[in-house]
Amino acid sequence: MEFFCVKDRKMIDVPDEQVQAVKYERTTQSGKKLVRYALKTTYQGSTIIKFVDEATYQRYASRQADVSGDVSSDRTQTSPSDQLFLKRLREIRKGRPRLPTGTPGHRLAELAGSITDSDAEEMLRAIEEDCERIDESHW
Repeated sequence: MEFFCVKDRKMIDVPDEQVQAVKYERTTQSGKKLVRYALKTTYQGSTIIKFVDEATYQRYASRQADVSGDVSSDRTQTSPSDQLFLKRLREIRKGRPRLPTGTPGHRLAELAGSITDSDAEEMLRAIEEDCERIDESHW
C-alpha cells in the first residue's frame, strides 16, 4: 500500500503486513454517528494515516482478523496521539485551526516602557544581523 510521508514529502510503499486497518467513530453534537475508515502504519518512527473507503478498510481489516485470529478487527479506541492528530485535522478542514493561547494584551501592556532605548537598539541590531540571513545549506 502506498502512503504519503509528509515529513519526507514523498510516496512510500509499505508491505501489507505492516498496515493496520483503523475505524474512527464519533457522535456529533446533534447525535449523528460519523465513521471514518483509515489505514495506519509507522515509518521512521512516525505514524502515517491514510483515509480510505469502507471497502479498502474491510479488505485490510479481514487480513488482520485472519492473521491474529481475532474476529473483531475494528479499532474504535484511538491512542492519545491519534486523537490529537484527528482533532488538528478536523480543525484544519473546518478552516479554523486553533492557535495556542498567548498572553492577554492587558498583561503585555504592563511591560510597556520597561525596555531601555539602548536595550531596544541592541535587540534591533541582533535581529538585523542574525535573523535576516538565509542559510541555504540548512534545508
